[in-house]
Amino acid sequence: MPTTAPPLAARKRYVGIRRGDTETEITVHPDAGEAYPLPLIDQWQAGRHTSRAGRLGRHEWGYPGAGPAATAASILADHTGLPQPRQLVQRFKAAVVARLPREGFELPGDRVAAWLAREVEAGRA
Repeated sequence: MPTTAPPLAARKRYVGIRRGDTETEITVHPDAGEAYPLPLIDQWQAGRHTSRAGRLGRHEWGYPGAGPAATAASILADHTGLPQPRQLVQRFKAAVVARLPREGFELPGDRVAAWLAREVEAGRA
């Protein structure tokens, strides 16, 4: 069950930059404080197979797949302060991360908070 984000979590934004085909970066920009790189959380490394994100060692977005799933897990963990269940990560990937523009994006924390609130309200989280 996900933890609800602290009120300040919505006061940040996630910025994804793609440099060519082999380099991506996501930074977290809080309203107060310094920007920092979003750590890559690969929930699937503990299983039999390492995901593509784990093999590549970078975030991905803009399509459905293992790389965007790791990015979804990373954003949700940063936003809430805890790793989130795989099913919730997969829904966030499909609803948000897979739909982000491949060239780059800016994702407001309040959009993440609103998505989580809808999941909780619907009884899916």
